[in-house]
Amino acid sequence: MRYIQGFLKIFFLFFLITIIGCSNRRFKPIVINGKEYCTTKERIFSEAWHSCYLRGISCAQCREEVCLIAARDELQRSIERGKDDGRWVRTYGTHRLPEYFPNRELGVVYYYLYELNKEPDSLEKALQLLKISLDQCASAKANYYLNKVRREKLFLTGEDTEAPRLALDHRPQMTNDPKFLLSGSTSDDTYVGNIFISLNNEKPLSLLEVSKEFFCDFQQKVTLRPGINTVSIKVVDLMDREDEKKISILFDQEGPIVYFAEEGKEKGSGFLKFDGIQGILYDPSEVKSFFINEKEVELQQVNIPESPKEPISSLAYTFHYSPTSKEKIEGLFHYQAIDSLGNSSRGALSNSLYEQSLYRQGDTQKVTLGDSFEPFEPFEPVKLIQIAMASPSVVSDSIITAFGYQKEAREISSPIQVAVTEVPEETYEDEIFPQISILSRQCINEVWINEEPILELYGLSAKQIFLLIKRYFGRKKGG
Repeated sequence: MRYIQGFLKIFFLFFLITIIGCSNRRFKPIVINGKEYCTTKERIFSEAWHSCYLRGISCAQCREEVCLIAARDELQRSIERGKDDGRWVRTYGTHRLPEYFPNRELGVVYYYLYELNKEPDSLEKALQLLKISLDQCASAKANYYLNKVRREKLFLTGEDTEAPRLALDHRPQMTNDPKFLLSGSTSDDTYVGNIFISLNNEKPLSLLEVSKEFFCDFQQKVTLRPGINTVSIKVVDLMDREDEKKISILFDQEGPIVYFAEEGKEKGSGFLKFDGIQGILYDPSEVKSFFINEKEVELQQVNIPESPKEPISSLAYTFHYSPTSKEKIEGLFHYQAIDSLGNSSRGALSNSLYEQSLYRQGDTQKVTLGDSFEPFEPFEPVKLIQIAMASPSVVSDSIITAFGYQKEAREISSPIQVAVTEVPEETYEDEIFPQISILSRQCINEVWINEEPILELYGLSAKQIFLLIKRYFGRKKGG
């Protein structure tokens, strides 16, 4: 019996010690401007590490020194008794905290204490705690305040004296891939603050979440749009000094544009009764080769009036093809034009081109694929201009519009004709490349696909390219 009583005394003593060690303490919230801080859901606050953390978070919501000091003390207790920074940290039983970042929050508290008292020691502690937090668990808030602390330290020490430097890796000026990889390197005498990439004056894309010390390499894919793309790459340091480079990239997925121009010797004559086939080719990435009936045709370079700026090619090409007697008898000419990026345009010329392939169109009337038009007898071949091209922009509901070029307000009496190869209703291909042909007695001033001016996409006016036709294939006076 005596042993039992002794055991009960020991057990009771141990129980009292446990209760005292886990006892809760009551506190009065800190009231600033009528709002309570340093509170939790429970009015009785335990000494558990997670309770200290929650009370510290509540205190830190106020930027007054009394609140920041209370937050500092509670967060320090949590760090001494708790766990590393992380997410969904288990407290007890099945209870978890969605976010537990005592090192980060204490670093933020020291940053605001530095703003109040300007003590360098507070800034140094903030820097160390924010680094610890990022090592344990990355967070955007820690990145944000680490940049602010580093910036304040540079103001204090005056270490940053130079602007950052930006170097871009070698890159092509033109491509037929819409996904373009930009890469390069940046450097600074202290910290590279951020790198921004802006495509065609759109909202800049930020590449860095946190500043990098001394050096930083980068890679970023951007999605190009057809035509000339202007890309701005800018690097800034923590003192807002910057270095910027702008580059132009041509995204060309269209095949070369082929202009056929002929003058017949007699009324009603077609291409087959011509002495030869001649015309002009143009592509913004330069024309690589041109074939008629699988035979390569020699091309002559000609300069475009008012030459466009880089990276657009300032060269067009004239060609002349003399058909053989056999080819004249067979009456069919297959052609293919290929640019330097591998894009190609294909087509065919024949005496039946007009009746079989072309649809009638008024001067500015829109033609929708699928609409049917009555066959139109070919006009007198005083001057024939056919445009052929391959475009991935054309789909089954596309609208193509062509406008004639009027000189000195003279009305155009002849119609413009548009033909498009049949577009499948269903396809497993990501892109389709219909062939477009346009026929007119006059120079064609504009060609639009889905309200996009095709020539202007490449920084080249229609007037420039058609001045070439007038120069090399225009009728002489009295002709």
